[in-house]
Amino acid sequence: MNQRKITKSLIIAVTIGLLTFGAQAAENLLAANYQSFMDVPDDTEVNQQLAEVRRATAKYHDINVAIEDGFAIFGGNGECEADEEETNGIIYTNLSRVRQQGVIAEEPELLFYFPTGDGNLRLAAVGYFNRALYIDTRGIIPGTFPSRLDPLPPYFEEVSGPFQLFNQPSTGPDIEPGLPWFYGMRVWIWSPNPEGMFALHNPRLNCTANS
Repeated sequence: MNQRKITKSLIIAVTIGLLTFGAQAAENLLAANYQSFMDVPDDTEVNQQLAEVRRATAKYHDINVAIEDGFAIFGGNGECEADEEETNGIIYTNLSRVRQQGVIAEEPELLFYFPTGDGNLRLAAVGYFNRALYIDTRGIIPGTFPSRLDPLPPYFEEVSGPFQLFNQPSTGPDIEPGLPWFYGMRVWIWSPNPEGMFALHNPRLNCTANS
């Protein structure tokens, strides 16, 4: 069965689930079916962890639920972000989670949506964000703090930031306009990605229509 047929069958199954068992049962059905063809090969433990994240984030297929849970558009006016090389989609961020040091697999800081072409949005990936903390070894600025200096001075010693989820190391440290240095991870738990579950971008998706 090809991917298009799998997706169509999945949509039918979820629709039946909504009508027959209610929203919660449909969310569980959705998570279980996606796991069947979006596993990480030969890693049962990681696949179980990914299944837990799917169960925790299935509700965010409804963008209104994500907003009620504290997610808001990250920068811009909610337009799909893309250039000639890559597409980021529409990013929603939970600032209360971003401000906390550390990450929790079932509580991602970022949600990545893509337009479906009919005015709706499709949840494709979740993301994790952790600030990099440094100490000024000269003692001029005591304590730990996030820095936006680029490049970082050689007397800054990193004391916190990198993390690991799903047996994968975070990327970074990176810096974006208006943000401190941070470590991150993107996980395509809701959309097959030919570049891999933990790739930064998904060439299958764009800013026009994504089924």
